[in-house]
Amino acid sequence: MIIALKIDKNVKKSGLNSIYFNVSHGKSGQISQVRKRVYPNLEVSIKQFDLKNFRAKSSHSNYQIINNRIDELKALQSVSQTKFDAGQYNTEQVLLHLKGEADIESVDSYIETFIKNQKAKKTTYTDYKYTLSAFKKHLGWGKDRTVTFNEFTNYSLLVNFKNNALESGVRETSVNSYFKKIKAISYDAYDNQVIFERPYFNKRLSIKGARRKDIITLDKDKFKEAINKTKSIYEIQALCFYLLMFTTRGMYFADLVKFKSKKLRNDTDDDEYDDNLSKFCQDGYDYIIHNRSKNEGRSSDRMIIRIDNNTMNLFMLLKRSVWCTHYDRHEKLGLNEDPLSIFGHDVDDVSTHKMACDVYQKKIKELLEVPFKSARSTFNNYARKLKISEDMRNILLGHVNTNIIKHYDDLSFLEDEVHKLHVKILKEYGVPSLVKLLENQFAKLGLEFINNKDIVLEWKGFGKHYSKLISKRSSLLKR
Repeated sequence: MIIALKIDKNVKKSGLNSIYFNVSHGKSGQISQVRKRVYPNLEVSIKQFDLKNFRAKSSHSNYQIINNRIDELKALQSVSQTKFDAGQYNTEQVLLHLKGEADIESVDSYIETFIKNQKAKKTTYTDYKYTLSAFKKHLGWGKDRTVTFNEFTNYSLLVNFKNNALESGVRETSVNSYFKKIKAISYDAYDNQVIFERPYFNKRLSIKGARRKDIITLDKDKFKEAINKTKSIYEIQALCFYLLMFTTRGMYFADLVKFKSKKLRNDTDDDEYDDNLSKFCQDGYDYIIHNRSKNEGRSSDRMIIRIDNNTMNLFMLLKRSVWCTHYDRHEKLGLNEDPLSIFGHDVDDVSTHKMACDVYQKKIKELLEVPFKSARSTFNNYARKLKISEDMRNILLGHVNTNIIKHYDDLSFLEDEVHKLHVKILKEYGVPSLVKLLENQFAKLGLEFINNKDIVLEWKGFGKHYSKLISKRSSLLKR
């Protein structure tokens, strides 16, 4: 791509000539060829202009203002050229940058172009888009109204946004979360040089002492009651997901989707795994080596999660039942042969991920009156009940502080303690009996083929066959 600053030789009615960017890319005659002119709204007298140095002469009216603007245009030219050459901008983004649209007019266009194309995680784009919608909503603006960066960073407007959001019932922690994302969008725009002043956000905008809603610990007896109340396959699946999150030390739904057999290790795999993680594993057990989905992109240690027979049974129950309930969408949801892969879709594909998990989120709240994330707090609170230290609880839950690790010369001893505590918590919660109750409940609802231990040789055929037999809405088999 070549970006050049030029002067239009056509004289306007005002007697002046327009400055423009000439953008050219691709070979002549090709479909992908680009030949564009971008006019940044600057006019000069060509007779009083130094074409060689591309500067207005001192004899030119307002020459200092014109030359300052030309310096800004050259900076736009340089940044756009560099970012295109580095693969950070596509042609459309270059044209937007040269037009100054994201800088002058629209946070909307910035999110729909720069953020959408550059951010690795689709959830980031979705979060930013939702934040902009909330900004408009609580200021009483229409959805189609564009927002400038000057408005997006204006202190008075942000105060109004905060007050209106709180009055409409938005929680304080959610308001603080909105502000974090507004800052992130604005700083990102500054880093990409689509705005040229680093935004300043007054600390008083954030609400101090905002408390998160307390997450209720789910007593094991209540979990047992919920199992007996289930009347459909979706309800039993929801409970299986919840207990699997608990047994894997507080994983979230997105983590379970990312579990794969290739993450499964034991001490016999040392020749395949060159970073010595297998030395932390005990004979006779498998372990999943996993980085929490929420910590993606952050510096954090991998969790080494012991997988016992009860946890494997939960994987099996979900694997078999999900192939039956989701057979008609198996390609979209990435159902596959991997025994540890319940769903195989991309969790950053928001619409697909919602398709997979929303029904279970709804069911678990109806059955247990708590969301899935309470499995994590329940695991933590049962660890507290057993008087496990905060440092060890942090390691168990994946909140690893490197200062904790430094206290241990022998890391294999540390992991050995983690595994023992993990087993202790599962025993305290009565996981073996809960898994058995879930297996029995499948049978009670006429779904014995779900907890059948026979090996499935061909998952697609299994799902196709049994999806025709089950009723997803009731407890009974189709007759």
